Amino acid sequence: CGESWPTCDGQIVPAVLEGARAVEFTHRVASGVAIVAVGVLAVWVFRVFGRGHLARKAAVLSVVAIIGEALIGAWLVLAALVGSNDSVARSVSVPLHLVNTLLLLAALTLTAFWAGGGGPLRPGTNRGFAMWSGVIVVGTVLVAIRENEQRARFLGYDTDRYKLVAFVLSATVTSLRSW
Repeated sequence: CGESWPTCDGQIVPAVLEGARAVEFTHRVASGVAIVAVGVLAVWVFRVFGRGHLARKAAVLSVVAIIGEALIGAWLVLAALVGSNDSVARSVSVPLHLVNTLLLLAALTLTAFWAGGGGPLRPGTNRGFAMWSGVIVVGTVLVAIRENEQRARFLGYDTDRYKLVAFVLSATVTSLRSW
């Protein structure tokens, strides 16, 4: 779709949808639908649940995160930080986009959890919280390594250790699959 945003090469719906253009256009449409869906969710939560309810707080976080997704995505496109761009700005923006996506997922999950009657989370008593926090950190570092291993190394990550963890987990899952 080029460096035009939110349109695709200046068109709302491009005449030709093939290859990378089809992927980019589909991504933009899905993002637009997601923004509307999160907005509808937030309105519903505010109508159903009273002031101070945890579901309301999570819904607000969801709205903030989806707006962040749109702004970071727009920045990536308008600043031409896509494709084979190997700049420092891209190596910061892409992982930031991923982290924001994970925060959006967490906020939506908490909205559903608290709207369904779940109680407050207490990180000190919930080992799953600590485990998933670690998974998020490892996943983010692995994405940084995939994007540019040398830069991840310069940032202080022991890339060999992270790749070993990924390899061992992959081999374990693969062996369980064939079991």
